[in-house]
Amino acid sequence: MIRTSPHLLDLMAALATGLAGAFALSRKDVSDTLPGVAIAVSLVPPLANAGILFALGEFRLATGSLLLFGTNYVAILLTGALVFGVMGFPKAALSPFNPGARRRAVAIACAAGLLIVIPL
Repeated sequence: MIRTSPHLLDLMAALATGLAGAFALSRKDVSDTLPGVAIAVSLVPPLANAGILFALGEFRLATGSLLLFGTNYVAILLTGALVFGVMGFPKAALSPFNPGARRRAVAIACAAGLLIVIPL
């Protein structure tokens, strides 16, 4: 039942897993399995719970689990983007050697903004 409604602690856990996953991906001395495990801890349980609840016909509880999955997903993406930005990865992607990267980055930012604004 705890996976049917998001709490602040769930958001903090998702932020921590996004931080750990992005940090591990950006470093060569950290194991490659850490990001997968960290993200699976936040994403798989609410999504599996939603599937089980939909199968049982508990649509109200299932939508709560989907909301938890969505908030965890967005928190992981935003935290990862922040970590990569702090570590200097956008400078490489938006360099003058890659002319279409800036246009692609603006399109992705607009799509992400719409995905956040529409449900709100």
